[in-house]
Parts: sequence; structure tokens; C-alpha cells
Amino acid sequence: MDVSGARKLPTPATDPTGFDPRDVATYYAFPSRFDGTGTTIAIVSLYGGYRQSDLETYFSSIGLVPPIIDDISVGGAVNNPVADASANVELVRDIEILGSVAPGARLAIYFASNDEMGVVDGLRAAVTDDQRGPSVVCATWGIDEQDVGGIVAKVVGDVLQAAALRGKVVCALGGRWEGGILRPQFPGTNPYVLACVPTSASPKSDGLVEQPVEPCAAAAESILWPRPPWQATLGTSSGVGGRVPDVSALSDDRIGYRCYANGEWVSVGGPGAAVCIWAALLARLHQALGRPWGMVSDLYATEGPGGGLAAVGTQESVAMPAWRASVGWGSPIGERLLATLHAHTTGAE
Repeated sequence: MDVSGARKLPTPATDPTGFDPRDVATYYAFPSRFDGTGTTIAIVSLYGGYRQSDLETYFSSIGLVPPIIDDISVGGAVNNPVADASANVELVRDIEILGSVAPGARLAIYFASNDEMGVVDGLRAAVTDDQRGPSVVCATWGIDEQDVGGIVAKVVGDVLQAAALRGKVVCALGGRWEGGILRPQFPGTNPYVLACVPTSASPKSDGLVEQPVEPCAAAAESILWPRPPWQATLGTSSGVGGRVPDVSALSDDRIGYRCYANGEWVSVGGPGAAVCIWAALLARLHQALGRPWGMVSDLYATEGPGGGLAAVGTQESVAMPAWRASVGWGSPIGERLLATLHAHTTGAE
């Protein structure tokens, strides 16, 4: 793919190598005058935990105070940081990305068991929590669709539909790359979810550029949910005709985000980071608009074809990026999204 006109990614830090989430937000032109104040972002966590001392070290190092966090036990599960670093780092990554990119937002973490009941109850608790009222819900984990039963899919689908009716945006992992294939992930392929997929940082002569992980790969077409009407015009790949990804963001396994977890600086990648980048942007947009943005279909009716997102691997100035299997409509251009959303809210042309 020709990337001669691609924007250059920020330079990652070293020792360990990793991106500063704030630099990535600047790269995506997040509206700098908004920080998510007055909003709450929910995280549904199915395993591990976090240590407050890690958060204090991280946020002190970047000149911010740690976010206000409410821990909510669902079915008896609690914040449980364990010795195995891999069980903690993803949640810590989520907190540190969200807390640095949307530092004004409050975080509500719903700790649930890592099983089907935990998935259902954790998502339901986040969606129906009128006390804290999160407008954005983050699910940075995913379950391969072939391992999900029809009853669970139906129950979770009802919960996600209820989220949309309440004006909440659920951001979830739409696909996970395995062996060169973008495998559809539950619940990210549900029609009421903003389905996020990762992009990578590829070296170019004078820096790094954002690229699809696999530019020519087939879409992660859902086997649980058919393609909604607002995706009907998109090309098919396998003939299944299922739900496909919406958007993308930087979430590289090779060059992760610089985090502090388990008492040390680490680089944490994983596709779930793309979910956090989008969730933080949505919190800023909620603050700016005075309301949550709850219609995923807007991406297909207006924002994608209208230039509110950037075609990954090409020039930012591309006005109408085409939908592609590997990145959906592409990565965000925050200021453009805000401008078009504001125009739709006020009825301006």
C-alpha cells in the first residue's frame, strides 16, 4: 500500500518502548479544550485488578492526578490484583489510557466473574447503573464468536439494545487478529456496539505511520448477528453477510502504550487499547455536546462518508475514505467529528 502521504505517528518513549496516550490523542486531533469533565466511563473487568500505588506513580510522572474510580462488585467479584502480571496489565492499561486522555472523566469499574454469567451481569450492571450514569461503556476483552451460545448472545444483545435506547455507547473489540485473520469477537460484533479494531505502527524512512494490521484481509463478519441495514452497502468477503467492524485506532502488539503496572514500567499492547482510545474521545465529545452520542449508525450515514474519520495509511485530507475490512471507516479525526456532530445537533447545514 502506498503510504507516501500518511501522517507520522508520535515518537514512542523508550525503556520501555511505548506510546504516550496523550500524544496519540493529539495525533487523532482530539478536541483539546475538552477533557471529559462531567462524564463517567464504565469498564467491565472480568479478571485481575489494579493497585492504587501503580496509578499514583503513573499519573504523577505525567503531571496529572489519578482519576476518581468507583469499584463496583458484580456477583461477588472484586478488584483483585494478583502476582501474575498478565492478569493485571490490561486493566491497568485501560485505566491509564482513559485517565490520561480523558482526565476529567470519572471511571466506574464493574468487576465480574470471567464466565458467561459475568459477561452478562457485568454489562447489565454498567448499562443500568443510574446512580453513576456512565455514558460510555468499555469492553476491552472479546470472546471468539464460535465459542458463544445462542442464549447468551440473545441476552447480551438485549442488554446492548437497552444501552442504545438509554443513549449510551458501548465500545468493544470487533475483531482480533490471529494467524492473519481478523476473527469476530463477542460482544463487539453486536449491531448496537461501536466495533473497534486495532491498527499498527509501521516504520517508514523518517518515522512511524499508522497502517492496517493486515491491509488486504477479509472482514471479521459476525456469525451471530446479520449485517444491519446501515451496513448493507458494504462489500462482503465470505458471503456470510454478517456484522462487520466500524472503526479503528492504534493498538499495536509490538509497540504498546507506556504504562506502570505491578511496580514497573511496561509497554502494553493488545487490541483492547483501540477501544479505550475511542471511549476517551467519546467522553470528550459528550462533554462538548452536552449529551452522549449513542447512534452507531451515524458512522455510516454521516461520519464515515462525510470525512469525520481518516482512511488509515493514506493522507488525512482524504475527504471520503472508503470502508475497508481491516479498519472499518478508519481512525478518528476528533475535531471533524465534533464539528459534524454539533451541526447535526443544532440542525445546521
